[in-house]
Amino acid sequence: MGKKIDEDTRCRCVALLRETAQSPDNLRRNRRTQVTLKNKSGLCMQQQHFYAPWLGFAHVNMGKMALLLLLGSLGVWAEPQYYKHSNSSTWEEARKHCQLCYKELVSLNSENIQLIVQNLTNDYWVGLREDLNATMLWSVWSNGDPVTFQNWYPGHPKILQQIPPTPTTPTTTATPMPRTSTGPEPLGHDHICRIELEDLCRNLTNITELYIYNGSEHRNEFETPVTEPQPTVTAEPEPVIKNPCTALLSFGMWMERNCSGLLPYICYEDRFFGSVNFSNVTLKSASFNWSPGPGNIDFYKLKLSGDINLTVNTSYLFTDISNLTQGTLYQIQVFPVKCGRDLNPQNISFYTKPDVIQTLSIKDVGTNSVCLSWVRPVGNHDFYSVEVVYSPNITCNSTTESCLVTGLSPGTFYQFNVYAEVKDQSIVGDPTNISSYTRPNKVVNLRVLYYNNTSIVLAWNKSEEVSLEFQVVVDVGWQGNHLLTQNTTSTNVIVDNLTPGTIYFFTVVPQVPDLTLNGENVTIPGFTIPSPISNLNLLSNESAITASWTLPVGNATQFNLTIQSDDTNQKWDATTNLTQYTFNVNKAAASYTVTVWTVVGNIKSESVNGSRYTLPVRPGCPSVLSKSNTSITIQWEVPPDLDNMTTQFLVTYQSSFWQFKSSSTIKGNKITVDNLQPGTYYNFSIQTVADNKTSDAVSITNITVPRRKNLTISIQCSSNKTLYCENANSTFAVFQQFQEKLKSLLEGNVYYLPLPP
Repeated sequence: MGKKIDEDTRCRCVALLRETAQSPDNLRRNRRTQVTLKNKSGLCMQQQHFYAPWLGFAHVNMGKMALLLLLGSLGVWAEPQYYKHSNSSTWEEARKHCQLCYKELVSLNSENIQLIVQNLTNDYWVGLREDLNATMLWSVWSNGDPVTFQNWYPGHPKILQQIPPTPTTPTTTATPMPRTSTGPEPLGHDHICRIELEDLCRNLTNITELYIYNGSEHRNEFETPVTEPQPTVTAEPEPVIKNPCTALLSFGMWMERNCSGLLPYICYEDRFFGSVNFSNVTLKSASFNWSPGPGNIDFYKLKLSGDINLTVNTSYLFTDISNLTQGTLYQIQVFPVKCGRDLNPQNISFYTKPDVIQTLSIKDVGTNSVCLSWVRPVGNHDFYSVEVVYSPNITCNSTTESCLVTGLSPGTFYQFNVYAEVKDQSIVGDPTNISSYTRPNKVVNLRVLYYNNTSIVLAWNKSEEVSLEFQVVVDVGWQGNHLLTQNTTSTNVIVDNLTPGTIYFFTVVPQVPDLTLNGENVTIPGFTIPSPISNLNLLSNESAITASWTLPVGNATQFNLTIQSDDTNQKWDATTNLTQYTFNVNKAAASYTVTVWTVVGNIKSESVNGSRYTLPVRPGCPSVLSKSNTSITIQWEVPPDLDNMTTQFLVTYQSSFWQFKSSSTIKGNKITVDNLQPGTYYNFSIQTVADNKTSDAVSITNITVPRRKNLTISIQCSSNKTLYCENANSTFAVFQQFQEKLKSLLEGNVYYLPLPP
């Protein structure tokens, strides 16, 4: 028993059998066929169902087939073409002709057999010979491809060692063997074809026999046919041809023939796929080169078609063609000519270069667009393209002789290249160029950034990020009297030497070097600040303040005034065309601040201010609220035109006995004076104070509460009169004099002493 191979190798052998069984023929109808591979032990290894067009299955070298099947899977695909030749030749002559004018004698496979056998009327030599490969017979086609497909006529090819003929019997009965599984029933012996595997296959697998059953009933297990004794008929062996060649029979099967016999033959050649390249294309010429054809090429035939037709024959792989038309599409075919036969052509199309356009001009310019026009070029073209230099995202295509280029930036310099182009854009004509600025946008946010009495600073924003020059025009007053024109590349400008309090009109015009493309004008008014007033003078009485001043330098239309109480923050506004104004106020002895502005339009000058008190009025009557040994509290009435909480009062108090005098300035109408002497008379004087001015005074006198003490007075009599001091009347008179003296010393604040009895 041979070496057992793996499942994959065995399945490939079965696949090869299936491929062979499907070969077409004109002998029999397709019938349902079962192929069973069986080893020597009688076990079924593989069962396949397929249609077989024939009943016989001749001697098959299965090992070789399996190996060649694997080799065939490594081939490179090409698109073959097949050529039948009716002239009869030997196999060698046929092969030489195929190798000279084609590639080789045809090799047959499962893909091309259906195509080749169509409409065959004769037998043809094909590229298979027994000894092309000395190691394996019938294993290699003449082109070197392995044989992966066979469709031999039954009983062929013959080999030198024939299998003994099998006796034929009219009937066959089968003795069933034990079944291991169910399946289709076998057919009779006359529908069995037995295939012996040669030694090579035995070295690859333990499969030794193949039986093909033709019919509609099958079973999976093998049934051994048992034949009844019949008369034996011995077939005559066919003669074996030494080193034969293969002929494809007219009905599609193969048979070996003597190689020196004369038969028509079939050549094949892979379809030629070359390429043509062109270069050095100009307005009227181009150069071409192409791939060499296969084998011995006689020459190359180049056909040009377009507005002119031309054929050029050459033995070289290149050529030049001239006298063409500008911007025109041409088709090129290059046919390798072999044995008088045109091979598959190499094709290419190309355009000649379009000519340049004429008379390029600018028709119109906007802020974001430029309209171009021109005259069509000589020759042909399909459309025009406009290239904006350094702006690859901006393009314009047109089939007419004008184009509106959009998407541009205002106030920017552009160069435009205009080309004539062909449909596939494979080549363009030389450019014609022109340059232009776009019109700049008007400035935005024009404003007065700063102003004073004699100058104004203007500022604005430009709409695009490009360098522009701006023209600033200054006119004076509503009449528009021109004052000056100034150019700047900045976005702000200082206009000075102006008159205070004057209205001006400022116009800003963006400019590019092409002054015909100025942007739109923008104008705004502006005022210089008026000069402030001078010599502000304030006069007041108890209820009014009058302000007066001198006219400022420059222009002034009116004056705004404000008076504000410094104590209560009350405020009053006023406007006048004069240089004097009086404010009536409701408080005397109050501080007020007066502010004056010069006004032109809505513009105010710097302010000038001054402060002034209204004159004070006399306080109301005072009174003593309380007193003690060392203090006295005094209150007085506040007149209605004085503010009780904010008006200041000067309080002066003094004691002549103690030679004491002091004062205090307070807000409010009440004061408590401390640190006084007990039992002492004090005089209080009260005045209203405003702006270092005082009103008439009101006064009040009062005594502090005395501090009581007990005094013992002893009188020593020194009279020279006898008994004078002992006289009561004398003692009383002395005490009375003492009391009067004490009273005068104490300014009337006398505590009377009890007189002696």
